[in-house]
Amino acid sequence: MRNTELKEVRQEWKHSRFFFGKNKVMSLALGRTAEEELKTGLHKVSEHLSQQCGLLFTNQPSKDVQQYFKDYSTSDYARSGSQAPMSIELPAGPLQKHPLSTADVSF
Repeated sequence: MRNTELKEVRQEWKHSRFFFGKNKVMSLALGRTAEEELKTGLHKVSEHLSQQCGLLFTNQPSKDVQQYFKDYSTSDYARSGSQAPMSIELPAGPLQKHPLSTADVSF
């Protein structure tokens, strides 16, 4: 999620808190074992921190949170490693409407 979209989500969920950071730092803050955790069961959350993720702390019902993020979508341009949603085939040969250089254009 890009920064502009994240700002919109944070604005809509300003009654809640989002936390982003390195997974090792967040797991250390939550507690990696039952002995280190601040509240009962938090070390179980630490076990699931992987790749790019963040934490959302809210008093909203779980059903509302899941429904919001299920329905949320935005358009974005592709990044490296993204899969194309469709295939396009170009026939072999020169493109008639698009010359390759200005030398091919007659004025």
